[in-house]
Amino acid sequence: MSGSFLDNLFSLDGKTVLITGANRGLGAGMAEALGKAGANLVLVLRDTTQTEAVKRYTDMGIKTSAVQCDLGNVEQVEKLIEQVVASHRIDVLVNCGGINRRYKAHEFPVKDFNEVVQVNYLTPAQLMRDVGAYWIKEKIGGKIINIASIMSFQGGIEVSSYAGTKHGIVGLTKAYANEWAAHGICVNAIAPGYVATDLIEALLKDEKRNEAILGRIPANRYGETKDFWGVTVYLASQASDYCNGSVITVDGGWVGR
Repeated sequence: MSGSFLDNLFSLDGKTVLITGANRGLGAGMAEALGKAGANLVLVLRDTTQTEAVKRYTDMGIKTSAVQCDLGNVEQVEKLIEQVVASHRIDVLVNCGGINRRYKAHEFPVKDFNEVVQVNYLTPAQLMRDVGAYWIKEKIGGKIINIASIMSFQGGIEVSSYAGTKHGIVGLTKAYANEWAAHGICVNAIAPGYVATDLIEALLKDEKRNEAILGRIPANRYGETKDFWGVTVYLASQASDYCNGSVITVDGGWVGR
């Protein structure tokens, strides 16, 4: 199989990716993969005066810019897509920004619960709706990559708001895919397992939970951001043009066990 065939199939040359959560963790790894595949990046950052994230990618030779938006601020989220398309064509939207709060279900503060729902569910829903409307109006196709979770299939412990939003993201992924496939818009999701990022920092510090989790992962290790490079580029490229409404687990075998 020739290199030129694969290069063309998975190339993102000339494409522009709008991505949330790219300043750290899984999102940073996904952004790196997309940029190295040829895409230009538009990072959604809460504070654009912090230039480290943009510099990280420009130092790799990736054309990168940033737009300010607090994913927990409804008014800012409602204006984001309109603001971006005023100066960029969006080809791919990656909803990777997310938060978690850990409380027993019967003790969960309403404020904290609602913050998770806003950032993890309502904000991605709004961004999908708005970018889909833009693509349909302009008669151009596009790709949406949502971040689900293994908690999209399970309940977890003391993560009721997180699990609920991740179940919801799977539903939204399938619902939008059904309505938009005929417009050349592909909506899919990646469901990560336990990845060694700050999102699971509390678990890593809990010796018993840490041992129990690793004992259930057939791969016998936590995921790394590079484990998501391939699936990310696949879902953003023409290689996945007939893939729609799918949820791809990348979990070291956790869900299948």
